[in-house]
Amino acid sequence: MRLNLAQSVVTPEIQQEIEITTGSIDRLQTKWPSGLSLDLGKGKTYYDALPYLFISAFPSLTYADVRPFNIAVRLFASSIFIYDKLMDRQNGFDSISNGLRVQAMQLESYRQLHRLFGAESMFWERFQGYVTEYAQACLQEQAFQSGQRSWSEYTEAVAFELAIGKSAIAKGTIAGLAALAGSEGWLEPLNYSIDCYNIAAQMVDDLRDWKEDLQIGFPSLIISRVASPSEHRSLVASPEELEDRIGKLSRQIYYQGNALYVLNIALQSLDRATDAISSIPELGWHSELQRFRHYCQSLSDDIHKIITANLQRARQ
Repeated sequence: MRLNLAQSVVTPEIQQEIEITTGSIDRLQTKWPSGLSLDLGKGKTYYDALPYLFISAFPSLTYADVRPFNIAVRLFASSIFIYDKLMDRQNGFDSISNGLRVQAMQLESYRQLHRLFGAESMFWERFQGYVTEYAQACLQEQAFQSGQRSWSEYTEAVAFELAIGKSAIAKGTIAGLAALAGSEGWLEPLNYSIDCYNIAAQMVDDLRDWKEDLQIGFPSLIISRVASPSEHRSLVASPEELEDRIGKLSRQIYYQGNALYVLNIALQSLDRATDAISSIPELGWHSELQRFRHYCQSLSDDIHKIITANLQRARQ
């Protein structure tokens, strides 16, 4: 899940829990070499306090009950963040030390989880399923990137499947809360809301990163709509050729409605995410959904205004 908690979502109580979690991870750090940091750094951790956005769906739980679980969630999520960068071969994330960081983070996360959930807990079966979803999505992405699968197969349905799969581990948060509370009544609607959120987040990421994705042959719905099959993975011969290709595709993305198309998918997905949990009151997750929907709508409005103004000037 591509979630950076906005200040409007982080209440004073949640901020206190973030600081407690950070202190706990700092103490775990003393057992590891300094070069294998368990902390991504301020503002870079996606899951600083994700369980607390859903805790009101499980009223028997207190913030104190969830603290050990929040440590595990943050560590495992951080490891996935690094691992995604390693798979994408992003600069600064291709070293042996980062591979070892992933191992350290996941080991410490599993230690926390084993203290909370017995071997027979349903949490483990569900969590294994979510990790499997993630692995399958990664393998599918690699198949498109390597050319094993044709980009003609990269349909909207496939894009949604990959968006859900790449962030499936986020649903482990709900599985853990349900297991801690001994209550599974909200498991399905909360998971569905997370899936819809992640479809929206992927659409926004694809629009923002399409130039970088094109250069490395990384699959996305918006590129599959505008680039010819030969352009999906073909290398450019020069900076001039790259600039020409990006210019052509940029016009297709923005002036043929493709940018607004993926943003509309995001908005519809966020509406479904909100509707799925409308009967759960006082859920912090509602605030994040509202914040992200406002962002998507503002971005869509801005793009529409800019395109309209540019087309009007061109006609004059």
